[in-house]
Amino acid sequence: MISATDLKNYLYCPRIIFYKKIHNLKEPIKNNILIKEGIKKHITKLNKNKYICKFLEGFIERKVEFKIYNEKLKLIGVIDELYFYEDELIIIEYKNSIYKGEVNNGELFQLIFYSLLVRNEYKKKINKGYIFYMKGKKKIAEIIFEKEDYLKCIKIIKNIFKIIDDEANPEVLENHEKCRGCEYKRLCFL
Repeated sequence: MISATDLKNYLYCPRIIFYKKIHNLKEPIKNNILIKEGIKKHITKLNKNKYICKFLEGFIERKVEFKIYNEKLKLIGVIDELYFYEDELIIIEYKNSIYKGEVNNGELFQLIFYSLLVRNEYKKKINKGYIFYMKGKKKIAEIIFEKEDYLKCIKIIKNIFKIIDDEANPEVLENHEKCRGCEYKRLCFL
């Protein structure tokens, strides 16, 4: 199974997929549990916020930390929030980070990945999603899902499966800036 995290890792550096999926190397847990707890607290606060309540007015159902998977597609994810409105669905993701003027590729394709799963599961249209940035000046970024984005996401998923199926170790990134904070950098530069 491929997760949205795998997709984000691939976009950061394809070698992470090789180390995690082929060699079963796990990243240290670090603050992941603390981050998730912090996000849960923020979700609770946001849901009490008048602006957010007005924004989400009219939705008939809501699922929180909703685990979704598709055995046939071999995809799995945990969506922060999924809202149902008549024949439309909306995904909301919370990020424990500051909005830097634009949504990065990892965040964009995470939403598109979830959208693929949700569309397949519910057979309803899903044209947009939102990212709520929790630090600094809280920001809501609306993402409109374009056909080209879906095609790119599917290509990325295929590339991830190719690495796994072929047990292929991708080339080291040319830009080593990303390597500084990577848990696997020792392995790449041996």
